[in-house]
Amino acid sequence: MKKTILLLAIATLAIAGWTYLDHPADMDTPETAAVKKVMAIRYMTLKEGVSSEDFERYWLEEFLPVADQYYHVGSVMLMKGDRGKNTGGYVWYQEFKSEQARTWYYNSENPGSWQQVFEACAECQETMQRLSDFFLEDPYQDYTDYVEVK
Repeated sequence: MKKTILLLAIATLAIAGWTYLDHPADMDTPETAAVKKVMAIRYMTLKEGVSSEDFERYWLEEFLPVADQYYHVGSVMLMKGDRGKNTGGYVWYQEFKSEQARTWYYNSENPGSWQQVFEACAECQETMQRLSDFFLEDPYQDYTDYVEVK
């Protein structure tokens, strides 16, 4: 009986530890429900001669599956300008649940952060490297992060 209780306690702690590493503390709690979201906008201009179809295929078939597998602090999407100044242009949109989540994700000291995932994941490195095949500039060079106004 004592062994069973001990094993259950160890399993519970292991699951809790894994959950913390996968989703850091205070990201999905009621206390953070009122926290302001962060929207990160990365503007992207295709290189001369790169077709929209090739880029969109890469994004949907290569980039998004990797992002969905390793990105756990918000959402990632690609948007294409439909009307206005950036018609036909692309925006890489990332939404973070909070400023804390964004800071956590872009802090190389944290387990599961972008840099640690990137360094440990050959598939991530290859996929991200391919971005340079499509764009004039690194999307991280021309960006703005917007914090929700509440």
